[in-house]
Amino acid sequence: MKVILLSHTPEPERLVASAARMSVSCNTADGAYSEFTGDKIEKRVSSVLSDGDLSFLEHISYSFSVEGLSENALSDLALFGCKISRQRIKSLRTIDPADFVIPERIVEDESLLESFKAAASSAAQLYEKLLRNGISADDASYALPMALPVNLLITMTAGSMLKFFSEKCCKKTPWELRSLAWKMLRAALKESPAIFRTAGPECFSSGRCPWSDIKCFAKMKRVWSDDLTDK
Repeated sequence: MKVILLSHTPEPERLVASAARMSVSCNTADGAYSEFTGDKIEKRVSSVLSDGDLSFLEHISYSFSVEGLSENALSDLALFGCKISRQRIKSLRTIDPADFVIPERIVEDESLLESFKAAASSAAQLYEKLLRNGISADDASYALPMALPVNLLITMTAGSMLKFFSEKCCKKTPWELRSLAWKMLRAALKESPAIFRTAGPECFSSGRCPWSDIKCFAKMKRVWSDDLTDK
């Protein structure tokens, strides 16, 4: 899976700081925006995150290009209120069975892998047959395998992203969405460190494990120094 941060609201941290400042002062949005520079921005954003009022984060958004997410994972992603545009599938003839998104446990078992590919290929062939017989692409898509890779443009507000990272960066999350969440977080962190420095699974952001899994909680302490969560 390939994830690229394409764009985001200009000066997102400054905008968040300005919104928070304006809410408790007599200053206009323009005046609050003008007064914030440097360290003042980071301090105000940290205060917003500490207070837990994430409404100010709804003023900013981030757009990602995602290549190779499965249809199966896409259904869960839509629950986070993000805007999703997907590449229209006109034909599966150019998709090799090896391109299907396949869980590692299945890949490791040769007999199961062959059965999996055969089933996915059969579903893809049915989709093509339906199209050839005049069935619309929308109706034919019901035959598509859930392992089909899709390419997306995803846009989320910063507030929704924090919620998404809190839930989906967790080791208890299915591997594919967990990998997506970490890749999105690392990309966003480079652009807006003040906003996303404490983002991540709930154990990292709040200091407690919602699953009371002490062993897993200890492993997550090393999360910024290795790539275990992307597997």
